[in-house]
Amino acid sequence: MTRTLVIILSLIVAGCSSSDNFRARHLSKDNDFDSQQKLSNKLSEYSSAQFFWSSIYGGDAISFEPVTRVGKEKLGTSRYMSASIYFTNLNQKKYFDEKKWLKEGIVYYGYSSLNQEDANKKSLEYCKIFYERRLDFYKSKNIEPPITECMIIFTYDFIKLIENNPIKKTTIPARNPENEYERYLKQCEQIGFKRNTEKIGECALKIKDIEAKIQISNSQTIASQSSQQQNTQTTQNQNSSADTLANLVILNESIKLLNPPKRNFNCQARPFGIYTNIYCN
Repeated sequence: MTRTLVIILSLIVAGCSSSDNFRARHLSKDNDFDSQQKLSNKLSEYSSAQFFWSSIYGGDAISFEPVTRVGKEKLGTSRYMSASIYFTNLNQKKYFDEKKWLKEGIVYYGYSSLNQEDANKKSLEYCKIFYERRLDFYKSKNIEPPITECMIIFTYDFIKLIENNPIKKTTIPARNPENEYERYLKQCEQIGFKRNTEKIGECALKIKDIEAKIQISNSQTIASQSSQQQNTQTTQNQNSSADTLANLVILNESIKLLNPPKRNFNCQARPFGIYTNIYCN
């Protein structure tokens, strides 16, 4: 019997633990019609998550990485996020003030594209709906409410964090010019040009020029994505694909002007590791 209890307790502890030393789940707002009626903004600008036995350490500059990570799951296209909480146990408030340790509780998030103050306002607005509900419960039981008022515990600025932590620019290793020229010549041979002729040289230079333009366009798109939000990234990917197609059309038409022996050919761009190579057939 004792051994069975030990095994059960071990499974419970294992189930509660994680590499982040916390568990959290988002709370649904869809069924809370009363709360929705009290909110002054769109439902998508609020969210809440319940944390279970969480240890969140931040040192002098409180970062609250788990609180941030869970909240960012609902950030969407907003720039600003704010997190607030009310404590249902005064000891929890004491631990939070002294050790910056959040044992458990519900965190209320507010999101805004305007400014941080607007996100703070939404976070507190959402928190206060549930705070007042809990307060009413204690009053109905004639119990002195052992809860604190809603307080902001964390703010987040998506763009500012990017500016303060710029992603290092990565340089693409230089390619061997001789090897690359040989690769261009082989592609030109695929469409009928003969070695040691003037036209195969012109064909190789055209492929080299267009391939370089496509590579530059792709690099600019990647660099821009590192400082933009998801919806902008989709637009940039579409623009990059359009640029690639436009360059390939120019390449195919310019090679046709050289009157290659193989008239029915097509040059395409394909990824090759960190590079983009052009293949003609």
